[in-house]
Amino acid sequence: MNEDHKKRFPRQYLYFQMKQNEQDAPAIGTSLDVWFTDGNGDITRGHIEELRILKFQTVEQIASASDAQLQRIGMGGPGLREKAKAFLAKRNRSETENQLDDTKKQLAELQAQMAALMTRKAGRPKKEAVAES
Repeated sequence: MNEDHKKRFPRQYLYFQMKQNEQDAPAIGTSLDVWFTDGNGDITRGHIEELRILKFQTVEQIASASDAQLQRIGMGGPGLREKAKAFLAKRNRSETENQLDDTKKQLAELQAQMAALMTRKAGRPKKEAVAES
């Protein structure tokens, strides 16, 4: 199968892809339910059910869907793809910011530990200090 076949037979290729997805393990990505709950009204429950009928399982599948696949969704298909891309971009940005905050906290802790180690004097205590105790 090459690109020419995919273009000449988009409906059959979509069917082939869907069958492949059914045989494989569950799709890896952001669930449509997460998009519904975190999407601030980008998608309705009806859209999710329709997408599941069309065998879409993740937001990433919608964001990377071809025009032929989106034609099956209907007139709102291209807009839905753009909303999916925007949702994923926003989600990735917030995850990156959280990771950056965690890294900053770890760095501050390490700097505090290094400062504590640097202020301690190295070596044994003097004999006089030991005898007085």
